[in-house]
Amino acid sequence: MKTIVDWKPEPKGPGRAFHKFVDASGLRLELLAYEVAETCDVPRECGFEILSDIGEGNQVAALGECSTLEEAKEAAEAMAIEMGEGVQEAKALGLGPRIHSASRVIAAPAATIYRAFIDPAAWPVWLPPAGMTGRIDHFDARPGGNYRMTLTYAGDHANAGKASADTDIVEGRFAELVENKRVAQIVSLESDDPSYVGNMWMIWKLTPVPAGTEVSIIAENVPPGISEEDHKIGMRSTLENLARFVE
Repeated sequence: MKTIVDWKPEPKGPGRAFHKFVDASGLRLELLAYEVAETCDVPRECGFEILSDIGEGNQVAALGECSTLEEAKEAAEAMAIEMGEGVQEAKALGLGPRIHSASRVIAAPAATIYRAFIDPAAWPVWLPPAGMTGRIDHFDARPGGNYRMTLTYAGDHANAGKASADTDIVEGRFAELVENKRVAQIVSLESDDPSYVGNMWMIWKLTPVPAGTEVSIIAENVPPGISEEDHKIGMRSTLENLARFVE
């Protein structure tokens, strides 16, 4: 990770804030670390944000809460390095950032759909695509929180599992949770096959439309072992499950 502009003060209401510009393997990021002073209405708060051009426009790509301002700076830098490693992995395989996407209009309000995103009991019901079942092993739905999910193929299947013959193990981190609007995750698959290894961004967006809510999935830096055709079939199946779950 190359520093373009080192930490500099930035006004951010009551308290202290610093920003820094870096280049993480060609991905230009702005890191923001802040400490909000305690007032009679607001408790003391520290945290970080990372702004990037991932997706469309300049967006918050990651954020989190910390105990001190220095810890916030360190956490922002560590997250930026992890994001850059995902870019490096793709370049090492001679690939640009592979992006797969799918969307569907679901006849339900965004608030109902968002609740399904942050409920560990709901995930095994709607997230596994057709032909698979799911089990949540760990789930911490907050910015910076991690999860682990085991997906098992049911019956005969054409595709082999990535962790074993019948299972996929998904490790993820919630990079961003914007209530009723957006969920961004950094996802990796447990596998001995290098073609499935790498940090993949999964960004879910909720957009109100007259018929309900358009739910879109954007997967960025997809490992080369995952074919676009199979991935899109799986994402569309998950969206169909989600529609059945919330409509």
